[in-house]
Amino acid sequence: MPAPKDPEKHRQWREKLSKAHKGKKHTEETKRKMSESRKGENSPMYGRQHTEDSKRKISEKRKGKCVGKDNPMFGRHLTEETKRKISENRKGKGIGRKPWNTGLTKDDHPSLQKIAEQSKVSAKKLWQDPEFQKNQKEGMADPEVRRKISESQKGREHSEEEKERNSKRMKEYANHPEVRARLSRHWSMENNPNWQGGISFEPYDPAFNDILKEIIRERDGYICQLCGNLETENGRKLDIHHIDGDKKNSDPINLISLCPHCHTSNLQYNEKISNQLSMITTRKTIIPRIRIKLLTDFFG
Repeated sequence: MPAPKDPEKHRQWREKLSKAHKGKKHTEETKRKMSESRKGENSPMYGRQHTEDSKRKISEKRKGKCVGKDNPMFGRHLTEETKRKISENRKGKGIGRKPWNTGLTKDDHPSLQKIAEQSKVSAKKLWQDPEFQKNQKEGMADPEVRRKISESQKGREHSEEEKERNSKRMKEYANHPEVRARLSRHWSMENNPNWQGGISFEPYDPAFNDILKEIIRERDGYICQLCGNLETENGRKLDIHHIDGDKKNSDPINLISLCPHCHTSNLQYNEKISNQLSMITTRKTIIPRIRIKLLTDFFG
């Protein structure tokens, strides 16, 4: 029986067909015949392409469908048996065929640019969902998940092109104003592991001036006392660090020269290294004082 041309009757006809075939399964032979009957020149789209208008209409009609609970796979997972069958079915297919987008980036092709923009929006919405964030954290905390990720990455080597591309992306991401602002908020004040109750907002001792700083740099030979870098290698003067963290303690024993990198690193907050720095300043400050006193006392 041919399909009715009237839209309403056509809809009713399709509903009847759907109900009549519900629960029925085609045999493998029937599936093969149906597949053969639609291959090549028998396909209704053989040699034809959708117009841009048709594509737009199809896209508009599909928007919002198969998303979330409307997706037939929502809350379901493929069984291991199904995964195995899909894998077996795909083996050997596509070997030797080069994907159309190989070597292309979003700057080279409008389709890839569109996909990239849509992915950004979708990912942003997804990560704003508290439930998704919770699932991600729980998943990454699972030792089995972490082991699988580790195993999948073992022995993998990135090409120089991939390294360069990844480096460029990370720099763009890290320098994005929104990202920098978010990181600043995340690691500020009590959230920072080096937070010491806000002592950085306290004023310095008046004695801690440029003259004293230069004396400490000269005492330390204009060398960083942690990594050994010369002041000339840094392109700027060495920082003067308060070993005990007290900004009002300007005793030379408590002051030491550090390069900008060591001064901003976590090394200075390590108790063992702080003790090491104290020993260095003691050796350079106390011993000369004792020598001067002894010489003064000896020569009267």
